[in-house]
Amino acid sequence: MAPLKKDGFRMINSITQNKPSLLDDPDFNKEFNSYGIVRQLSNNDDCIQHANFINMNSHLDKRMQYMFLRGSIRKKFRRAGKWKNPDATQSEQAVMEYYQCNHRRAKEYCKMLPDDEIKRIEQKMNTGGKT
Repeated sequence: MAPLKKDGFRMINSITQNKPSLLDDPDFNKEFNSYGIVRQLSNNDDCIQHANFINMNSHLDKRMQYMFLRGSIRKKFRRAGKWKNPDATQSEQAVMEYYQCNHRRAKEYCKMLPDDEIKRIEQKMNTGGKT
């Protein structure tokens, strides 16, 4: 039998769904990452208070944090929410539209392009109206 896959989603599913407890797992202390778990739980409205409580009591043992989360969060299927990406600046937005590229590529372009070129692109992409 193949060993179980170790990842953060296995831990989250154990906490939020009716999955078996992972307390008996020998790699529990390595696998439990309270930062990642709190970050994933904070995407769900009904888990924000639990995540905040763990943030305030981060000094507690990992097993205590896990038992608290497992016992207090209502069991149901939760879709993984998207993590918030940083918003693009006005110049990055103009470069994204002008070159039709993604946010990461636009950031690279903004670093390479001279300021007068970026201003020209912003003026060209300015369509007027309310901002």
